[in-house]
This record gives sequence, C-alpha cells and structure tokens, in this order.
Amino acid sequence: GLTLATDKRLLFAGTMGVTHKVSIEEFTYDKISSINYSKGWLPTASLIFTVSGGKMEIIGIKPNAAQHFRQTVNEQIGKYSK
Repeated sequence: GLTLATDKRLLFAGTMGVTHKVSIEEFTYDKISSINYSKGWLPTASLIFTVSGGKMEIIGIKPNAAQHFRQTVNEQIGKYSK
C-alpha cells in the first residue's frame, strides 16, 4: 500500500481482498485525533491513526521513517486544530 501526507489530507491507497481491488481512503487532518508509534521486536515499526469512524494501521515501516512521518502528520494536525 501507499500512505501519503499532503498539505491538506492523509491518503491511504492499497489493494483489498482476493480481488485486489484498489481502495483509496482519505482523511482531512481535522478528522485525525491521534497518531501512535509502536516499535516491535523486529527492526520495523507501526503507526496507528485514530480517525473519525475508526483506526488505520500501517505496519512494517522502518523506524526512522515512521518517526519522521508521524512528526510530519502531527505538524499538519496542529495547523488544522487551531
């Protein structure tokens, strides 16, 4: 899948199920209430986004990339929560 942080929203794109149908979800930053970072015992990390209507999780990310992405998204959330 692909996760993209723009200046206005967060986009998740990936394939779903056995049909491999492409699904795209987008959330404006005012709909994201939190983003949590979790590092497992493998050299990978996870990001868990709490958004209106549920949670989105990205797994298997390099820890440095995950921390940088989290910081970037938190900065955007801060701009839209004022």
